[in-house]
Amino acid sequence: AVFASPPPPGASGLLVTPVQLSNADLVASLGASGCRAEVVGVLRNGQWLLYIVGAPAQANSAFPATLSEATPFYARCGA
Repeated sequence: AVFASPPPPGASGLLVTPVQLSNADLVASLGASGCRAEVVGVLRNGQWLLYIVGAPAQANSAFPATLSEATPFYARCGA
């Protein structure tokens, strides 16, 4: 999946998954679209669940392994 309008380098934004994606595929898809993701986040029951790229698995354990199609998410792209 490729995102048509990811945030530019050094920026962040809100996006929606075009298809079901694993967290690794989400980060790879953002990269293929021009966004070197540093942090990705989703809201679940009013709480942010973050995936910090390159962090130990324990730090990312609350982030869902898979995001369903049409899931809104936050992405911060590296400069």
